[in-house]
Amino acid sequence: MDESGFGIGESQTTRVLVPAKLNQKHKSVVGKQEWVTDIECINAAGVSLTPMIIFKAKNLNSSWLPSETPSNWHFAVSKNSWTSNDLGLHWLIK
Repeated sequence: MDESGFGIGESQTTRVLVPAKLNQKHKSVVGKQEWVTDIECINAAGVSLTPMIIFKAKNLNSSWLPSETPSNWHFAVSKNSWTSNDLGLHWLIK
């Protein structure tokens, strides 16, 4: 299991990471940004669990989710966008 933080929205750099299969152009914008946490898990056999993305919010807004997001991904919110024991357990049970 691993968790990583990612900046969304405006960026301090000029590089943007996106899936190679997307044929859209993306660009970064200098300024402040919000952070999300991504929880992922893969075992030695290469089998992975679907990720959970945690936003900083009280309620999840569906407009935050890109239209090309796989339907089996999990999304959650927390007061600081960090994982917790409850969110981690919820992710593992799903």
